[in-house]
Amino acid sequence: MTIPTLPRLVSAGLRASVWGCVRRLSTGLVFIVACATGWSCAAQAQQNEPAPGYNGEYIDSFRAHFDIRPDGTLEVEETIRVYVKGEAIKRGIYRAFPNDRREAYQTSTLPIANLRVQRNGAPESIGKDELTTRFYTAYFGQSDRRLPTNQFHTYTLNYTVPKAVYQFEDSDNFDWNVIGHDWEFAIRTWEVTVTYPADAIMIDDSAFTGVRGTETATKLDQVTHSPGQVVLSGTRLLPFEGVTYVLHFDPALISPRDGYPVINQAYFDELERKRLAAQEAERIRQEQEAQRRAEEQAARTAEAQRMLPVSLVVLLIFLVLWLLVVALWSRIGRQKTAMPVVVPQFYAPSFIGPAASRYINRMGNINPTKLLVTGIVSLAVKGSVRLENKIIERISAKETNLTAAEIGILNDLNLSLTKKTFDMKVRSESKAKRLKTAGKNLVKRLKDEYRNTYRTNWLWLVVLLILINLTWLGAALLTASYVIAFQWLLSVLSIVSGLLFLRAGQNLLSMRTLLFTLANIGIVYMSVNWVPLADHPFYLPLHLCFVVSATLVYFVRVHISNFSQVGGEIVAQLRGLEMYIKAAERGTLKDEPTPNFDHFSAIYPFAFALGLHTVWANKFSQELEMWAADEQFRNDLWYTSNYFGFEDTLDQFEDRFSSTMSYSSPSSSGSGGSSFSGGGGGGGGGGGW
Repeated sequence: MTIPTLPRLVSAGLRASVWGCVRRLSTGLVFIVACATGWSCAAQAQQNEPAPGYNGEYIDSFRAHFDIRPDGTLEVEETIRVYVKGEAIKRGIYRAFPNDRREAYQTSTLPIANLRVQRNGAPESIGKDELTTRFYTAYFGQSDRRLPTNQFHTYTLNYTVPKAVYQFEDSDNFDWNVIGHDWEFAIRTWEVTVTYPADAIMIDDSAFTGVRGTETATKLDQVTHSPGQVVLSGTRLLPFEGVTYVLHFDPALISPRDGYPVINQAYFDELERKRLAAQEAERIRQEQEAQRRAEEQAARTAEAQRMLPVSLVVLLIFLVLWLLVVALWSRIGRQKTAMPVVVPQFYAPSFIGPAASRYINRMGNINPTKLLVTGIVSLAVKGSVRLENKIIERISAKETNLTAAEIGILNDLNLSLTKKTFDMKVRSESKAKRLKTAGKNLVKRLKDEYRNTYRTNWLWLVVLLILINLTWLGAALLTASYVIAFQWLLSVLSIVSGLLFLRAGQNLLSMRTLLFTLANIGIVYMSVNWVPLADHPFYLPLHLCFVVSATLVYFVRVHISNFSQVGGEIVAQLRGLEMYIKAAERGTLKDEPTPNFDHFSAIYPFAFALGLHTVWANKFSQELEMWAADEQFRNDLWYTSNYFGFEDTLDQFEDRFSSTMSYSSPSSSGSGGSSFSGGGGGGGGGGGW
């Protein structure tokens, strides 16, 4: 056994003592850090707690500093500390500056200038702004960004108000709503500081607090005056309560200059002079207008008497043309001349597709978007594609049961292979261009194949329109009437648009025809109000000419066309299918087949083409529910498994399809001053958004 020597014992003792001190110091430091952290967290939590008595959002403190410059400009800084809970204040606060309490010489578009905003010490953007006759409103923050809630946020606003001091003969007034009366929140504490040039001589001041119209300052606790500065503070302000402060200075504060006059009797006399001059100018204008109207009335009276015989001749010509048109319609325009007897049809046509049915039924007058959707619905029923709200997916490569038009749709949308999709979740110009091209190609294919199914009878149409135009032209030359000349111009446009329809292979019943008809109705309305018939009955034949001409043009352009023999036979079957679809109840027609899933599916695209798909689906509401619940049909269903959303899903798909197809890229007095709260300039208020 080794006996320790004295140095070893001393060394061991020292090491033990040092290690013990280190452990005790470490423990103490850990304890101190833990306490400090806890105190910090508690202080932070307490700092974010609302003040007692405030459960909702409020303004914890409102500090405003107004610096009056020697040129009358006002530099303002507002520091607003708000408690945010995400109720009214979601993205930030807004500030509304009054735009209707300015003198006539304050010509700026906005009531303030150089608005700058910070939130919690960092620059804050102005998400949007609005300008009305009452307010200029700036919204701070972004519409797609929400603020952290249950804590305070401090906004600092800096802006300039030009010509803010009113100049009177006996004083220059700072008359301002230093805390606006339009704040939606209560203000717990407030303080206003007003500084002005050191050499300015203050005469007196007054303050008013509370709602608008209050003539006292009950919520003002303290006013501290010092050279070049006044500080006001007070008690809590409720929503829509504010503070108005008026300072009277010696008139030497602001030097009068051009565009910034002294508001004295001469100033008001000048305003009154301008007002009276404007009234006199308006009176003279009204007298001249009344004289002009009287002269026009007399001229129209003379013209009405001169136009009476011409109007009678024109009316007679139009009546003769009406007889000719009715005779033509009876011979070549009536559908009965080309269409066999219509009988109910219980099965879908096997020789044409739904898109072709829509094209023929409307004589080529089709909307490419609706026609393309019809073809896509047919593809879905045949199991070639699957439709969702925003997606078209190719699910089968089989093409034996598809029409040439439907195969063309698949190729145009790049859906020739299975698993290929056309995604409409994100719209773009390239997708819109592809859909428009597909619609244009589909119309061209159907036109090439089925153009012989209808006749536009364009020769008769052009002849009749020329006769109508010549009649109006002759009347315009004989009478030199601008109203008749304008009607003749519209008739000329009718021929041009008619030829364009023929070139495009469209039916004459179209939007342009409707617009032309409305234009004629507008001319009729204008002519009736041009000169009242009660005062000038000589105009009655002319008014009748307008009415007869408008209805004649509309009838010619709509009813002179007809189906060919081939087209009439096809349309007769489509009319028979319409009879079956529109039948009030199933089983009411003779020889009606027992409906099943295949029968419903085969007819549905044709019902869609004829605009009767909702009627057809409603007749099978019970079966749709049963098929959706039956396992043997589950894999064959071409519509959504939720039969309640069946029609809604297709409507949503069609809406999305149309919006994608049409998408285009997107290419804001006296010198006394105020005597009540809210009577000064500036002010305004704000709230949350």
